[in-house]
Amino acid sequence: MRIQLKKQTATPEPPPSKTVLILTALWMEQEAIRRRLKINTSIPAGNLKLLQSRRKNILFILGVTGVGSLRAAEVFDTIVAGFKPDLLLIAGLAGALDPAVKIGTVVLPNAVMDAEQQSAPIPLNSFLDSEMIPCLYGVRLVRGHLLTVNQIVTSPTEKADLFRRTGAVAIDMESASLANRAHSAGIPCAIIRAISDGSAETLPSDLLSCTDEFGRPKGWLLARWILTHPAGMPELLRLNRNSRLAAGILAASIENYLTNLIACQSKREN
Repeated sequence: MRIQLKKQTATPEPPPSKTVLILTALWMEQEAIRRRLKINTSIPAGNLKLLQSRRKNILFILGVTGVGSLRAAEVFDTIVAGFKPDLLLIAGLAGALDPAVKIGTVVLPNAVMDAEQQSAPIPLNSFLDSEMIPCLYGVRLVRGHLLTVNQIVTSPTEKADLFRRTGAVAIDMESASLANRAHSAGIPCAIIRAISDGSAETLPSDLLSCTDEFGRPKGWLLARWILTHPAGMPELLRLNRNSRLAAGILAASIENYLTNLIACQSKREN
């Protein structure tokens, strides 16, 4: 007697109930988040290569835009042309304008301002407020306005002037452009930034020119800078140390938020 076995077919995975797009400007920011979340699967999006990971019923897409508002806007438009995420999470490092905001502090802005357009602050959605359980133990969390500029602000005098004129707690170079694009596309947007340089610190502009648009060092330019600025080595080491510290705190904060987002989403569906 011949027994006919039924062929087992794999149950297709249901589509995700929510897609979260996480955008960083710098490669080191993306890499810190990628390692923390163990995101290793790459997907194409136009001429871009994004990373994706799925936890339960939420899909995470991780991309890097490069520094500056124009690059950030172009990358966002390319991604949204392929699919429309449910949430945009802008993540990265930032500089402090408020003297009370120290290195390693996590900033959750309630609005972002564009220094060039001098328009009204762009309000941010409150999904971080309701989903994100208080910040990691030992890490300070501040709220307030974030300021986006088109050029790197290097001197304490410039930072103090911007703080006096705008009241913003921190500064970056992409968030206003991305938040504007998300608002126009009807996509809820929030920002998580970690402070990598304080308001009283000077950033050597000639050293910053030794990196590409993704913040990756240009080997020969950096080597020449080190040879011609031997007294600047402590500054270089300080910048590297603070950036890595802030990137680690950023990645842990992103993981903390996403873990709680998954838990909240599961409760709603059950």
